[in-house]
Amino acid sequence: MFRKPTPTSPDVFPEQGQGLWLTKSEPIDPRLNYNQGYTYQNGVTSSRTFDANANYQTDWGNAIVWSNPQGAGSNTDSLRIFLPNDIKFLDFKDGYITDARNINNELITVQQRNTLRQFFNSTSIFTTTEGSETVLGDGAVMNRQGTTMTKFGSDHKWSVFVGRSERGFDVLYFIDWQNKAACRLGYNGNDTLEEINGMKSFFANNLQWVWNEDKPANGQGIAAVFNQRYREAMWTLRGWKKGVVEWTGDALFNTGNPVEYGMSTGFENVPNFYIALTDNTGSQPDLNPLDWAQVPYTDSNYYNLYTIIFSEFKNQFQAFHSPKPLIYALFENGYIVPRPISNTSQLYLANTGNLCEWFNDGSTSLTSDAHFDAVINQPPGRKNFLNIIAESDQAITEITCTTPTGVSFTPASDAKQREGNEWVVPIRWSAAPRADMYGDWAVFRFRMSRTLYNKVNSFYCRLRAYVARVINS
Repeated sequence: MFRKPTPTSPDVFPEQGQGLWLTKSEPIDPRLNYNQGYTYQNGVTSSRTFDANANYQTDWGNAIVWSNPQGAGSNTDSLRIFLPNDIKFLDFKDGYITDARNINNELITVQQRNTLRQFFNSTSIFTTTEGSETVLGDGAVMNRQGTTMTKFGSDHKWSVFVGRSERGFDVLYFIDWQNKAACRLGYNGNDTLEEINGMKSFFANNLQWVWNEDKPANGQGIAAVFNQRYREAMWTLRGWKKGVVEWTGDALFNTGNPVEYGMSTGFENVPNFYIALTDNTGSQPDLNPLDWAQVPYTDSNYYNLYTIIFSEFKNQFQAFHSPKPLIYALFENGYIVPRPISNTSQLYLANTGNLCEWFNDGSTSLTSDAHFDAVINQPPGRKNFLNIIAESDQAITEITCTTPTGVSFTPASDAKQREGNEWVVPIRWSAAPRADMYGDWAVFRFRMSRTLYNKVNSFYCRLRAYVARVINS
């Protein structure tokens, strides 16, 4: 990116020395190489885009400006000429413009509280006496009021991205923090994903700490990408509670007081929070488990730390992923992400390498076993949960059963194989208090070791239900 100075455009950044700025220092993948099409050549006059010494209006967050059109074969770069009157202001009450995208060859602007389709080459349609339509173009730019597509909007620029539907149309996705919704606008209209897929309660309780945070590459905010290979929309949310007192050795902390102490040692790269179990002073949180309990990173009262996946194939949210990347970049039909801790300049290509392993730099890597959760709450009333019968390639590594009365853990060694790939797993009693597993509902977590390939085709639960007779009186 070297530009030759002219009398009307003196030397400005990035020109340095003999024009060696951004020269590559080592061989890199040619697909990531510098595009020579951006080099000054063929006598095309290119005006500089920014003058650091000029005064600029910087608070036009709801304005759209456009340049002069570029004629075919022109030696003058008209796309860098912006006339004073070529500007349009959107409604102030809808907030600033978060992002603008080309969706199916239409300009879509996303404000904080509105999403509009804008008109560049306005047209008017007349009906002739024969009944056929005549389209009359006036060649004007932005002379018509935009059409509201939805009153949902977004505060988070990096949560806005474009995907592709099963029918090949562009689809716009974004997170609306104010309405606690994940939104989708495509060829079939606007959908709020949280409404369609029963995630309203989840987003209502798991978006609060990303408010006013929109710098995901710096640690907090919302990053997003569309994985074209699997038709998956992905959001990573990173945020945590502000204003928590930092632990100091000379302070007195009462039971129930939260404190902030240290940073996570794993790939999360977030501050650690602890809750006081006793009245104490001088008791270091990470060394005294009798005085302090660490807040788990899944506690929405302190953290919003998760990666959630929406499938265009299934039209539903389908999974949470273990990695929480700081930022995403599209690459071919997938994406790449930087390592979040140590060696942060390294980039990793998704869906390659070992299963359930991420960010392997030869010394450390993020690993996690796979799991999925199932909820059983029917029929209504108290139920005793007896065993799980699963059809799977291997015995399930561990089944965790959680009810209102306790938690139990059943290892693979308890499973008994029957005909074919059918496994019978008796549900162990809870440890404290020791009792069978009963309640109005149960959540079963099926955990599978990352080192053992397994596929669960189906399962069901044997239980004993207590059904009361209802007599009308």
